[in-house]
Amino acid sequence: MKKTLTVLILLVLTIIISVQVGCGSFNPPQNTPDPTITDNTGGSTGGDEEDGHDVFRVFLVDEDGRPFYPPQPIFAQWSGEEGVYSAQVSERGFAQILDLDGDYRVTLSSLPSSYTYDPNNNFVDNVTPDITIEIKKILGSYNALDGSGQYRQAQLSQLGTYRVTLGSKSDGVFFSFTPRAGGIYSIESWADITANIVNPIVDEYNGTFAWNTKKGTVDGGGSESTYTKNFRMEMQLNDDEVGNTKIFAVHADTIGNNYPVSFDFTIKYEGRPPENVEVYEEVKAKGPFNTGENMDVPTGTFTYIYAETGILDEDLVIFNPDDKYYHVYDPVTKTMGGLLYARISTDSALLMTESGMGFKDSYIKLQFNGCDYSNFIEAYANSCQNGVHPVTEELKNFLFQYAVKERYFADGNGWAETIGLNSGEDDQWLFCCGYYA
Repeated sequence: MKKTLTVLILLVLTIIISVQVGCGSFNPPQNTPDPTITDNTGGSTGGDEEDGHDVFRVFLVDEDGRPFYPPQPIFAQWSGEEGVYSAQVSERGFAQILDLDGDYRVTLSSLPSSYTYDPNNNFVDNVTPDITIEIKKILGSYNALDGSGQYRQAQLSQLGTYRVTLGSKSDGVFFSFTPRAGGIYSIESWADITANIVNPIVDEYNGTFAWNTKKGTVDGGGSESTYTKNFRMEMQLNDDEVGNTKIFAVHADTIGNNYPVSFDFTIKYEGRPPENVEVYEEVKAKGPFNTGENMDVPTGTFTYIYAETGILDEDLVIFNPDDKYYHVYDPVTKTMGGLLYARISTDSALLMTESGMGFKDSYIKLQFNGCDYSNFIEAYANSCQNGVHPVTEELKNFLFQYAVKERYFADGNGWAETIGLNSGEDDQWLFCCGYYA
């Protein structure tokens, strides 16, 4: 009897265990973080499928690659052809969602105001469903009062991400940034191309914080949509240029002229440029030079050829084949006057340097258009009297190329035009030329 009772008890226990096993296991609902994920930098992450469902995951990290723990509720959003799907980021810094199929762009909502991220380059699909998004600290917020003008810039002290708020279409914020190492730097805006309502623009300036001229405008180059075109501007510094201040101004257009508007931009160090990317051909000067027995020593007062009218006009000069120099010319009387001089080793009206040495200043870049004019200028500088040299045909050609490079005249937007000078395309080489009387 006792043996029979023991067998019955074992049979009952076996049935109970079999029933429990047959009931199956617990599956977490959609949008619930998988408890097998331990962190967002490695370790156990569970499988790519959960009970036959594709799992799409977003991991947030800070700028050091560590998990970013949200101080307030943040939602990850997957935008695809069939709609937008969202899941809350957990307190451990990740979010997940099930049953997605296709291509999606991932964005975040409700970030704390002191943080930001690049909203435009986070893409996932069924093959690569997981993505890590870097959360960046905003280093400073600025408006038009902080950098109110070309000579009142907001000074940025370090690489990183910044925010601008603009109150109107005419608002712009001027910034100055001084790189600490040679190499390539990028400045890129992060306006949301999904929202597609603001178009950031940046103006680049040449010069220093005390004197500068607009070089050009960048409207594009970054992530873009039908209206929003983020700017991306690169600048390269040689090692001997470290310490030079870079100046730029940020402004924006908006759909419907709706202001105020805010967007972020980031300054990055992209690294050293590849070696020997650009090879410059040395340009040698042939002269004739103002030396020897026929050396001319100018006397009197130097007067720019455009001083009377503010117009650079090469009809007022003529080339003399006898001495191979340009001279002042009167087109009315058709008479040739004295020598035409270019200011080479002394500053001119448009070329102003800290040293006062004109083209001889160490910060003047003489490598452009595939040519290196360093020795060319050195030869003419060694033959200067009072910092000037009579203009030869080859010197005229150099001055023309330099004026074009610097955009002194650019359809009304050049530096020379901002101070009241005007020139035709072929006449702009006269920017540093004049005569003595």
